Amino acid sequence: MRRKPIARRRGITPDSRPAKRWNVSAVWATLTTVLFVMVAAIGGTSWWLYQEGRPGMPVPGSFDDEASRGLIFVSGPTGAKISATLTFSGDALNEATLTLWTDNPRDDDPIAVQVNLYNRALITQNDTKSTGFDFFETEHDPSSSYNRQVGVVNLVRSTASSTTSSCGASEFWGIRMARSVCLHFREQLLAKDRARIAGSLPTLFWPLTCPRPAAAKGVEDHTEVLGFNPALATVNNSCATADPVPDLPGVRVQVDAKREPVRIDFASPPPTDAGKLVWDSEQGGGEAVDVSYALLSEEALRQNYQFLSGVLIGIAAAVFPFVVQTAGRIRRVRG
Repeated sequence: MRRKPIARRRGITPDSRPAKRWNVSAVWATLTTVLFVMVAAIGGTSWWLYQEGRPGMPVPGSFDDEASRGLIFVSGPTGAKISATLTFSGDALNEATLTLWTDNPRDDDPIAVQVNLYNRALITQNDTKSTGFDFFETEHDPSSSYNRQVGVVNLVRSTASSTTSSCGASEFWGIRMARSVCLHFREQLLAKDRARIAGSLPTLFWPLTCPRPAAAKGVEDHTEVLGFNPALATVNNSCATADPVPDLPGVRVQVDAKREPVRIDFASPPPTDAGKLVWDSEQGGGEAVDVSYALLSEEALRQNYQFLSGVLIGIAAAVFPFVVQTAGRIRRVRG
């Protein structure tokens, strides 16, 4: 008796063998596709991590463009002691708080402190509620190419220790009083790119004292308030340099980094306290600050991004030759 071939007894025919080979090829093809997609995903993720981990290059306004630098003038009545502090927020780069301090030995006589804003110090708000001023107005001078914004606050003692609003917040300690006003600048004076921040801040001039009825009586005479130009008053010597409030600097400009450790890469002039974003002016001067600094916590995080990017590139480099080898094997099997 003639025995059947083993292949035929097991149900394997010449026509069925290529089908088995084709199924193996399909498995390898699927595996190769998955590996190619994985390598592409790793490459894309690595590129994103590399881009996010690169050192930032913020592009603020030109440090050398003094003609358009913001100007802030503060003035009060003759004999008043005035101090001014301009604080920029670490997370709102186009916003600042201007805190005005004075001593007032008389209970019922408010001290009106006037603030004039020019150039890049102009703000977006145009009312007293959003700024915290008691009087505020934007004025355009047809004879010149610049606008001016004028705000006045009446500093007077109160039985309350403080207000609850951030804009227009007041504080009282004996005869010492303070009022904070909110400035949302039209331009972003501080630019941020990744972990680095740089900018050219407005010049805050030393407060002046001027013999003006408007300064002594509050803001009842708006015409007189708008008619006062601190720059011309300085040139005409009709105003004098104010004495600062005791134990406070006459002018301080500072950047509040929200407890974030910073590294100052560039600062002109140098900070008053090395390593801190605080500048105090000398008597009768003003502070025009140019600064570039890095947020150390964020910088460390972004350095980790670059490390992970290198790890992923290594993984992709190890997997890619295997993918190429597998693709060649599939072509040989199908052939």
